[in-house]
Amino acid sequence: MLQDAKNVQRGKVFMAARTKSQEGSLDEYIDFLSDNMELIEFVPSKRITYQFKL
Repeated sequence: MLQDAKNVQRGKVFMAARTKSQEGSLDEYIDFLSDNMELIEFVPSKRITYQFKL
């Protein structure tokens, strides 16, 4: 893992991916989530709290 962290080329790839991922707007992100909601099966868990905390 340390060899991978010291690799300059790998660092550039990760930086490019991070920059690319931050180019979108909030509206695009919300659209992405909205378009893919049906692909995720969500089952809320029942959790009883007495201190009004989740």
